Amino acid sequence: MEQLAKRPRAARYEMTAPVMYRQAGDEAWHEGRTLNISSSGVLFAYRETVLAPGTRVEFVLVLPSLGPRTKVRVQCRGAIVRQERRGVPQPLCALAATIETYDFVAPNETEGVNA
Repeated sequence: MEQLAKRPRAARYEMTAPVMYRQAGDEAWHEGRTLNISSSGVLFAYRETVLAPGTRVEFVLVLPSLGPRTKVRVQCRGAIVRQERRGVPQPLCALAATIETYDFVAPNETEGVNA
């Protein structure tokens, strides 16, 4: 049987920034903070609303700007791929999500998002 070629994992970059997330179709947003990001996904710590792997999700990343402009907001869509716990003595709960599509959005286009 022929084996499928393994794709290399995208490079990950440590980045701490606000993230707002919700299950696709929900109205309420929940807060978190990014831990790392790559071109294909994001790992973020969350305070509430655990989402199971396979759950479709929307999230808004607030990226730092390079100058006097306002913060850049990126609205992403993807799916939760795993949950994990890290750290001792205080465990940190994190969710990993894919980034399947994204759009740069103006602050007023992410209504209800205070990140």
